[in-house]
Amino acid sequence: MKIRAIELHNVRRFTDPVRIDNFGDGLNVLCEANEFGKSTIFDSLHAVFFTKSGSTAKDIKALRPHSGGPVSIGVEVETGGEVFTIRKRWFSKAETKVFQGASLIAQADAAEDWISRLLGQDGTGPAGLVWVRQGLTDLGTGAKDSLEARRDLMSSVSEEVELMTGGRRMDAALKRCEEDLAVLATNTGKARAGGPWKAAEDRVAELTERRNALQISADQLAEALRDRTAARKRLASLNDPDEAEARKVKLADAKTAFEAATKFADDLEGLQRKADLAKLTHQQAAEKCERVTAAMAEHETAKRLVMDAVDKANSAEAKFEDALQADDAAKSAVDIAAAATTKASADLRRAERAASAQESAARREEKEAQIKAAEDARTKVETTAAAITGPDAKALQKVEDLARAVANAIAIRNASAPNIVAHYDGTTALNIDGQDIENGKLIPISRNTRIMVPGVGSLDIRPPESGNADQVAVAEAALRVALETLGAETIEEARARAAARQNAEVAHRETKASFNALAPDGIDAIRAQLAKLPEPEEAEGAPVLEAATKALEAAQTTEKELRAKAETTRHQLGEATNERGVAQANLNNANDRLARALAVLPEGGADQEHLQAEAEKARRTWATLDEECQAKAANAPDLEMAKASYTRLQSADEMIAKDIAALEGQILVLNERIKHASGDAVEEELAETAQELEVAEATLRHIVREVAVLQRLKTALTGARTEARDRYFAPVARELRPLLNLLWPEAELEWSEDNLLPTSLKRGTVAEDLSILSGGTQEQIALLVRLAFARMLSNAGRSAPVILDDALVFTDDDRIERMFDALHRQASDIQIIVLTCRQRAFRDLGGQMLTQSPAQFID
Repeated sequence: MKIRAIELHNVRRFTDPVRIDNFGDGLNVLCEANEFGKSTIFDSLHAVFFTKSGSTAKDIKALRPHSGGPVSIGVEVETGGEVFTIRKRWFSKAETKVFQGASLIAQADAAEDWISRLLGQDGTGPAGLVWVRQGLTDLGTGAKDSLEARRDLMSSVSEEVELMTGGRRMDAALKRCEEDLAVLATNTGKARAGGPWKAAEDRVAELTERRNALQISADQLAEALRDRTAARKRLASLNDPDEAEARKVKLADAKTAFEAATKFADDLEGLQRKADLAKLTHQQAAEKCERVTAAMAEHETAKRLVMDAVDKANSAEAKFEDALQADDAAKSAVDIAAAATTKASADLRRAERAASAQESAARREEKEAQIKAAEDARTKVETTAAAITGPDAKALQKVEDLARAVANAIAIRNASAPNIVAHYDGTTALNIDGQDIENGKLIPISRNTRIMVPGVGSLDIRPPESGNADQVAVAEAALRVALETLGAETIEEARARAAARQNAEVAHRETKASFNALAPDGIDAIRAQLAKLPEPEEAEGAPVLEAATKALEAAQTTEKELRAKAETTRHQLGEATNERGVAQANLNNANDRLARALAVLPEGGADQEHLQAEAEKARRTWATLDEECQAKAANAPDLEMAKASYTRLQSADEMIAKDIAALEGQILVLNERIKHASGDAVEEELAETAQELEVAEATLRHIVREVAVLQRLKTALTGARTEARDRYFAPVARELRPLLNLLWPEAELEWSEDNLLPTSLKRGTVAEDLSILSGGTQEQIALLVRLAFARMLSNAGRSAPVILDDALVFTDDDRIERMFDALHRQASDIQIIVLTCRQRAFRDLGGQMLTQSPAQFID
C-alpha cells in the first residue's frame, strides 16, 4: 500500500478544503513551519485507517475545529497497481466510502471491512510499528505498537519456533524441571504456600518462636527472684522508726515557720494599701491646685485677645464700607460708557449694511442660477435611480454558483452512470424520448430509459441507483428557486437583467457626480447662503462709514479705561471683604476661648492657698505611712523560702508513703510470678524444644539444597534454549546491521525475547543498556529499528508506508546526515513520508517535496 494524496476539510485549522498530492514511491518530505498542520495530517491519516466513522472518541473530537461541523478526510492509496480513494466523515452524517475512480465500490461497514483487509491482521496492521507520532519515537509507545504486532511480524519471516529451540525433548525436560520446582517454590524463588519447603520453614519458625518464648520465661523467673530481694531490702529501710520520727518533727517545724511568715506578709500588705491610698489623695490635691492656677491664667489671656480682636474688626469694617462706595461709582461709569459703545456699534452696522447692499445684487443672481441648475441635476439623479432594477452582482454570483453546482452534480452523475454509443450502418437512427441519438456520440444513462429501435422495438435500460440523480434534482431545484427569487426564468435572462442594472448604476453615478459638483452640501445650503446675503435697502440717512468707525473706536477706548479702573476698585473691595472676614473670625475665636476659660473656673472662685495647704497635708500623711512600710519590710521573714521548705518536706513525706505502698504491692506480684513459673517446669520444656528445632532445621536444609539444584538445572536448560532462539531475531538483525553501521561500525543490538524489543547496544566488547544512552542515541536506534521492520514487511508482501512526524528531534548535525542516508537507503523499496518543521536541518534530506493546494472537497 502506498499513499498518493490526502484531502482535508474542516479538520482543526483546515476549515477550507486543502489537498496534498504528488506523493512518490520513495522518500517524500513535507517541511513547513510550526502550526502548519503537519501533526493534523498525521492524526488524520491515523483516523482514516484505524477509527470508524461512527466513533466519537477523544482523538476524533480533537480533530474538530473550534467552529464545529463534520470532519471530512479523503486519502488516495495505491495497492496492487490500482488507485482507490477512501473518504470518511465523522459526526454529522457520518459515513465511510471507498471509490475506484468515479465508481463507488464500498460504503458503510463494507468500506470499513475493505480498509481492514487493506491493512491486514484484523485491521490492526503494521502501521503502529512504522508510523511515528510527534514526540513518541520510543518503540514501546503507541497503542498499535503492541507486542502482538511485533510477534506476528517476527513469526511471518521466521521458521517454526520448535525447530529453532532444540525440539520437544528440551521442552519436556524443562517442563519437568519447572513442575518439580513449582511444587516447592514460586516464580520469584520464594517458598510456595502449601508446599514442603513452606511447611519446613513454618515448622522451623514455629519451634524457634517457642524456644525463644521459653527462654524469655526462664530469664523472667531469674529476674523476678532478684527484684523481690531488692524490694524487701528497700521496704525495710523506709519503715525504720527513728527515721520516720525525725521526718515528722522537721515537717511540724517547717509548717510553724511558714504560717508565721504568711501572717507577717498580710500585715505588711495592709499597711502598704494605706500608704498607697494616702499617696493617691496627695496626687489628686496637687493636680486640682495646678488646674485652678492654669484656668485663671487662661481667662486673663482670653480677655486680652477679645479686646484686640474687637479693635481690628472695627477697623476692617470701615475699610470695607469705603471700598464698597468706590466700587459702586466705578460700575456706574462703566455702564454709561458701555451704552455709548453700543450706540456707536449700531451706527457702524447701519453704515456697513448700506455699503454691502450695493454689492449683493450680482451675488444673489449667481446663487439663484446655481440653485436652478442643481434642481435640474437632482431630477436626473432621481430618474436614473428609479431605473436601477434587476439582480445585483452578489445575487447573480449566487445563481452562477448554483448553476455550477448543477453542472458538477450532472458530471458526477454521468461519471458513475453507464454510457451508450450508437454506430449506424444505414439511415435509420435510434431515439430517446423522440430525439435521435447521434452517430458515435457518448450518451450517459442515469435513470430508467427506453431506447426506440425503429422497425424492431424498444430497449429498456435500468441503471443501478447511486443517489447521484437525487443530487442533480436537488441542485436543479435550488437553481429554480434562486431564479424565481430574481424574477427570471433562465440564467441568461438573469444575466441580461444584471447587465441592465449595471448600466443603470453607471448612469446614476454620473448624474449623482454632476449634482455633487453643483451642490456638494445640498440645495438647502445654497439657499441658506442666498438668505444670508443682505436685502437691498435704502442708504439715505445712514452715517458715513469712516466717521462711524472712528466714533466706535473712541467709545471702545473710553469703555476699556473705565473697565480697568472698575477692576481695580473690585479688587480692592475683595481685599477689604477678606480682611473683614478674617477679623470677624478672629473675634469669634477669641470669644470662644474666653467662654471655655470661664467654664473651667470653679464657681465662686478658688482659694489657692487653701488648696495648697490640703495638698501639703496629704503629702505628709503619705510620707509617714511610707516610712512605716519600709521599716516593717526591713524585718520581714523570707515567705518564699519558708513556703519552699514546708512544701519540700510535705512532698517528701507523701512520696515516701507512696514508695512503701508500691514496694508492698510489687513484692506481692513478684511472689505470684515466682510461684507460677516454678510450677510450669520452664527449663525442662526449653531443653525438649531445642532438640526438636535441630531436627526441623536439618529437614529445611535438605529441601533448600533440592530447590537450588532444580533452579540451576532450569537456568542451564533455559540458557540452551535461549542460545537456539537467538536465531529467531536473525531476520531483523540482518536488515538492521547495515543501518546501524552507518552510525556505529561493527555495532549490534541485543534483544529481549519477552517483548521483542532491543535492550542494549553492543559496541566492541561493551554492551550498554539503552536506558542509559543519550536521548539522541535512543531516538536514532528506535528509528533504525522501525526502518528495518518496514523492510521486513515489504519482503513479506505486507508493505506499508513509513510516516515520521518530527522524528529526529535530538539528533546532532553530523549524525542527522547519516540518518538521511539511512532513509534514502530504505526508500529504494518502501514509501517514506517525513513531516518536519526543521527547515534548515532537513534542507539536505532531498526526496519528493510535498506542497499544499486548495481543493474542492466533495463528500
